[in-house]
Amino acid sequence: MPLGLNLQLLTPSIPLKVFLRAKLKLIEKTSDERQAAIVALWLIELLLGEIGVYEDRCGKPCVPLARQEELSSVRGEFRQLITSSVIEKILPNCKDLIYKLLLNHGNHTDLVFFAKNIGDHDRLIDHYMSRGAHTEAVFVFTTHPSCAQKLYQYSAQLASSEPRMLVDALIRAGRRLCPCRLLPSVLLLPSDEAIRYLEFVVDQLQCQEQAIHHQLILLYSGSASPSNDVRLLGYLKRNTSPSLCEVFAGAFDGLNESDNMPQALSSAYSTLEPALPYDPGFAIRTSMENGCLRSTIFLLQSLGLFKQAVEEALSKNDVALAKEVVNSDMIGIDTQRVLWLRIARHVITDKSNPQEATALLQESALLGLEDVFPLFPDFVTIDEFREIICASLDTYNSQIEQLKSEMRVTAESSNEIRTQLNNLKSHFELIPENARCSHCLYALALRTFYVFPCGHFFHTDCLMNLVRPHLAPSDAARLAALYARSETDGSVVQKFRSHFDELVAADCVLCGRIAVESVTRLYFADAQTYEAERKLWLSS
Repeated sequence: MPLGLNLQLLTPSIPLKVFLRAKLKLIEKTSDERQAAIVALWLIELLLGEIGVYEDRCGKPCVPLARQEELSSVRGEFRQLITSSVIEKILPNCKDLIYKLLLNHGNHTDLVFFAKNIGDHDRLIDHYMSRGAHTEAVFVFTTHPSCAQKLYQYSAQLASSEPRMLVDALIRAGRRLCPCRLLPSVLLLPSDEAIRYLEFVVDQLQCQEQAIHHQLILLYSGSASPSNDVRLLGYLKRNTSPSLCEVFAGAFDGLNESDNMPQALSSAYSTLEPALPYDPGFAIRTSMENGCLRSTIFLLQSLGLFKQAVEEALSKNDVALAKEVVNSDMIGIDTQRVLWLRIARHVITDKSNPQEATALLQESALLGLEDVFPLFPDFVTIDEFREIICASLDTYNSQIEQLKSEMRVTAESSNEIRTQLNNLKSHFELIPENARCSHCLYALALRTFYVFPCGHFFHTDCLMNLVRPHLAPSDAARLAALYARSETDGSVVQKFRSHFDELVAADCVLCGRIAVESVTRLYFADAQTYEAERKLWLSS
């Protein structure tokens, strides 16, 4: 303590304090802030000196109650002064000096009171951190989010001493902080607390920064908790696009089994830049290295790598998971059968488990006994497969009987058709000598004609005129061209007749398909045609 202060404290300070207070009141009326600041700081210095002396005396054992009351009285006097209107006026210019006086006297209690009184929470945090009072500092962060910027400065220190309270403060600060700037401090947190903060950033703040997502994936996969794979899988399901397979469809072209698939994915990710917050190559590599099997399988499935997913599951001897992959709705029948055979090969060849192979046959409708038998060794007892063999033979017998029945029905149908064809060769119609065309009503024998089994007779040209409106324009044009050529070229007559029989004479125009379809047609194509026909009838 300075010598001048000691000499001053040896003399009674009450008269001086009374004088300074009176002087301060006079100066306050004149609004002279400079003189007010000098007098106020002098008075603060006196009071801090008295507080220091009384604290020293009260620090000794067996201190009388009167001494403690004197300390409380002087401290109350000091606090009354620093909360007065005079100090409030000079505060902008004298705040740092008051802090310096408090620090020089080592009066941390009143420094905290002063900082709280004026709302200087940044200075309060600095003071707490300098004294190692981390709990108090984090409490200020938590209760006053406006001080969030200070967390960049002190989060690394608080991560090891008060991790839970620090994460609470970070969460309360929310969007006031940049998560990427806090990553170095997050790395110092216990994994559970780091995961809690990063989950808040990803799920609540919807952060899309790749560094944040990659750090969360690392924490999930590297966690010692047995539920780490479950948590990582949940994260991947929430943040993986359903169209991931389409986005990376070309990334695996020409990729051999020996190639580094995660590396190929990472290269494709940097090229395609999809709307995905994490690199799937990094996620697969991390989950593989840390034994997160279900997460690995989910990623491979999302990328359409079903064969690799089954191989990965079988490499960890997880047949049930491999079956889940094969039963996916995204896989075609042919691919499913190939993958079922791969599972069967693993069960029979690698595990040598006949019971499981039998269960596999019962579970998969795509596998038959003939598919798995070649996978067994040359010498194997069939006792384990007696039931499945009998069931397969019964199935084959039923299929054979069904095929025989179908062949019998087919043969009968063929014989019936053959009989009808033979009957058609000798089929004939008797035409009366006075038969007339059903259209023009002239004698049928005057021109070439067609006879239908229904009993209608038509001249060839009459039949063509009746059918032509119902033909497609292309068919009508083709038929007209052939008819014109047949009049001059005899070699075209046979071709015309075959086309005529196909297009015109295939069915009776009065009671066949054309007649049935014409039921829904109007008699006149439009109103103009109707009016023209009506006028014609009226005039006649």
